[in-house]
Amino acid sequence: MTKDDPQDIFASLNVSRILVAILEMQNEITIPSDLFINAATVDKELQVDYDSDTQSFKFKLKGKDEPGTNNDQLITDFE
Repeated sequence: MTKDDPQDIFASLNVSRILVAILEMQNEITIPSDLFINAATVDKELQVDYDSDTQSFKFKLKGKDEPGTNNDQLITDFE
């Protein structure tokens, strides 16, 4: 990883940046149109965890009422 501090990276996260990183890793993803159109973001949060051993980030969706935050580093605005 670069010399950037993980907290600085957390502060600069946005959905576009995450999607580009995912596509760089996966090359391509296919999402059925009904899932894309009907994706409910109102009751979802993006949980972001940082692993200092591997210097990598882990992203997952969780329900707003589910436990498991990483220092409250959740992205709740998907716009």
